[in-house]
Amino acid sequence: MKYGIAGRMAAAFINSKLTPLVIIASLVLGGFAVINTPREEEPQIIVPMLDVIVQM
Repeated sequence: MKYGIAGRMAAAFINSKLTPLVIIASLVLGGFAVINTPREEEPQIIVPMLDVIVQM
């Protein structure tokens, strides 16, 4: 059976031994990004004074 481009890419990732390494590296880099993202102690949050609800 012939596969399209997506099928060939999926087969390449399924058969590759580097796939687990790519997944682990992505998780580690994502965790590093979350830890290093600056946070404000008291962020300025704008709360609307009025909510309009329309029933359809």
